[in-house]
Amino acid sequence: MDSLTTARRIADPIGSLGARFMLDRSTFGRCVELGLPDGMAGYVQGRLGVMGDVSADEAADAAYFFDRDFITAGWAEDTALTRSEGGAVYAQVCVELGRTYLDGFDGAERLADLLASVLDAADMSDLPLAVGWRDAARPPDAAGRAYLMTQAARELRLCHHVVESRSADVDPMGMVLAADGERWAAMHGYQDLSAGPQDDATRSLVEDATDAASAADLDVLDDDERSDLVTLVEAVFAHADSAL
Repeated sequence: MDSLTTARRIADPIGSLGARFMLDRSTFGRCVELGLPDGMAGYVQGRLGVMGDVSADEAADAAYFFDRDFITAGWAEDTALTRSEGGAVYAQVCVELGRTYLDGFDGAERLADLLASVLDAADMSDLPLAVGWRDAARPPDAAGRAYLMTQAARELRLCHHVVESRSADVDPMGMVLAADGERWAAMHGYQDLSAGPQDDATRSLVEDATDAASAADLDVLDDDERSDLVTLVEAVFAHADSAL
């Protein structure tokens, strides 16, 4: 399978499965147990903390599709952990929850290896969030590692999407509103939605450019490996979905 087709086939299942632990209610409680603040501040400090002890502005830059004030407020909320420690905790929770989603999935080892090959070879210049998730501690077990690599691959594509969105000078809120509606825009911290959704033509151009950037990451694999990756990604998504 060619790289572009592969990029398009795996985008949605990796995006959905990688995000699952972040939306899981048990994640919020576990993060508090490990020292992160409660609620969305824990999410902000955890997901972005893999970049290290960066400034609030750098955190907000990485979280391009969120309201900046929402991110900077969450980043500033008091906690006993440094931001880099919070990132390590969040990656730990990612692995813990991922093991439960992938429990019993026979292709975990191969999936982890293929995604790791892509992530380790990808050019992540100026993509600090992708670098942070790529470099998170990889566990020895196949299920935990496969899920962590899935989340890291999700963040890599998202970082490409941010680059292409900035290049197209889109409205971040408008992109969220167009893709996922008012409820999701509110979850991203937006209160004033009056600017409306981004136009479809621009969104399509950005998506095509994101696909092309993601396809370049997949060039490290050969045709058979990319076919295997698509099969495994679709299978693991179905496996995790069946457990809900």
